[in-house]
Amino acid sequence: MRYRHSAASRLFDVANHGFVLLIAASALYPFAYMTSIAVSDPAAVGFGMVTLLPVDLQFDSIRLLLLRNPFIGRGYVNSVVYTSVHTVLVLIVCPMGGFALARTKLAGRGIAGMLLLVSMFVSGGLIPTFLWIRELGMLNTMWAIVLPGVVSPFYVFIFRIYILTNVQEDLAESVYVDGGGDFLVFFRITLPLIKPMLATIGLFTAVGMWNSFFPALVYLSDRELYPVTLFLREMITSGFNGLSGPSGDTTRKLDMSIAFYEENYDVLQSARSRGALKSAEMAFILVTAAPVMLLYPFAQRYFVKGLTIGSLKA
Repeated sequence: MRYRHSAASRLFDVANHGFVLLIAASALYPFAYMTSIAVSDPAAVGFGMVTLLPVDLQFDSIRLLLLRNPFIGRGYVNSVVYTSVHTVLVLIVCPMGGFALARTKLAGRGIAGMLLLVSMFVSGGLIPTFLWIRELGMLNTMWAIVLPGVVSPFYVFIFRIYILTNVQEDLAESVYVDGGGDFLVFFRITLPLIKPMLATIGLFTAVGMWNSFFPALVYLSDRELYPVTLFLREMITSGFNGLSGPSGDTTRKLDMSIAFYEENYDVLQSARSRGALKSAEMAFILVTAAPVMLLYPFAQRYFVKGLTIGSLKA
């Protein structure tokens, strides 16, 4: 016998799906708008003619941004290195800390947990941290960006709870009985069982590091070490768009008479300049955000599983 939904149930499903689609549209609209600005004619952008769909489609802003701003490539390489190294270190140190705190026989486990908990709410501040980085000789080096924050108390506690919930004590005891040690239990037993949480924390860490620019602003003075997000900040705050002036297709005008153009030359030039700057900014933002947008679909399966596993028990 087929189960038949009531009218109220069907109405709820329609409203629920509509609400979810509305949230999805509100999340996608900024990216669609930025894309339209980046691929529209600068004059149309300057006059505010672009809303959701591009006007006079072109890719000059993106092309000139990539060709005339060589620092983007270097910034990309730096961001990839910083993000990769920092994420790997976090996924090594934090699970180890969580594994240690999950061992009931660990001496001083309560004191270590208390110190970690206090460090979540109390910090030395920016100036002591800067002095600490300087005294360690890490100022203006990659390690000033990568090493601070590797030990995250929040992530350590998350791994501790996850290990206690999903790793059976009997498995670890069987390894100890066979002569194995803590490293064997951690790498052979624990890590394979916490892959969903590793993917979840790894995604959070990678996105946070990729989008970060403040540590580089404070600790780095060599532009060769700047991440791409710091170049993006410089461009937005200084108004530099990487375009030396209109050339080629960028000199295309809106559909208007020559007399009107000559009469309003200053207005059009001003609008084109504003539009070129805004188009370059949006193109730079899209280029910067592209790796994160491409990474998430591949990690989504583990991400969802890592957040929901353990919430329901059979």
